[in-house]
Amino acid sequence: MHQRMLKNAIGFLVLASGLGWLIRNIAARGKVSILVYHDPKPEVLHRHLQHLNRAYNIIPPSRYFEALKAKDFSTLPPRSLVMTFDDGHVGNAALVQVMHAHGVKGLIYLCSHIVDTQRGFWWQSAAAKNLGISELKKLTDADRLAKLAEYGFERDADQGTAAAVSLSQIKSLSQVFEFGSHTCYHPILTQCNDAACDEEIAASKRKLESLLNQPVLHFAFPNGNYGQREIAMIKAAGYETARTIDVGWNGALTDPFHLKVLEAADDATVWWLRAQLTGATTLFKNAVRYRRISLALQQGDNA
Repeated sequence: MHQRMLKNAIGFLVLASGLGWLIRNIAARGKVSILVYHDPKPEVLHRHLQHLNRAYNIIPPSRYFEALKAKDFSTLPPRSLVMTFDDGHVGNAALVQVMHAHGVKGLIYLCSHIVDTQRGFWWQSAAAKNLGISELKKLTDADRLAKLAEYGFERDADQGTAAAVSLSQIKSLSQVFEFGSHTCYHPILTQCNDAACDEEIAASKRKLESLLNQPVLHFAFPNGNYGQREIAMIKAAGYETARTIDVGWNGALTDPFHLKVLEAADDATVWWLRAQLTGATTLFKNAVRYRRISLALQQGDNA
């Protein structure tokens, strides 16, 4: 409760300071904002969209990608915003009505080998929670999978309940969503060897195109981790864009394989959402995380 009140207070201060207005009308002027969600509840998204539709012009992802490909934003409205959702959580199936009610479309980046199955997302498993999700992300992909298996989680095993949307749900979602790839199983790509990384990128595209019966041209990096190797593989696989979780706004000349974002907490109040839309909260969070890592390394060197 105290944390929620603090976030609301920060959001109010952002609004009162005029920072939100300055960002929308100066820093982001002539650029496109890409918002990232994961698994918001319909009632939360409804409140967010009430604000977003007042402050921005939410455009279909395909319209943005066409303008980006042409390097010409002249046909886009001012303060354009694109809504994206990562992973393809089963809860996304409940968002059709609210998206339709607000007259907006978004894009879901699907994990190809988890959707339409009863497999689980590895970080939601009891094994991952016991071992520590942050610690598992530091391991090579092979070591991470081996460690999870020791504690009872197999990535291809039936978990008994669906963690991701089914094909029938995807068909319903297609009324208000477009679809992209988020790899096969959501590994940390930079922790994968060359063969595993290429398989996660290329096989996901093939599987989704077969499942959806349409081209899949857009990719999002799991956990936001990427390097030149990953970008080269994404290009070779035939994708046209790649979305990061780097904070920022996208101009007509932005590299389509380095698309920047603003993160939206799935449970954010509208006040906190307003603060997040400035990008300042994520930059602060990243700075704190970097500081903690630096201190940990220093303590290790001094031990």
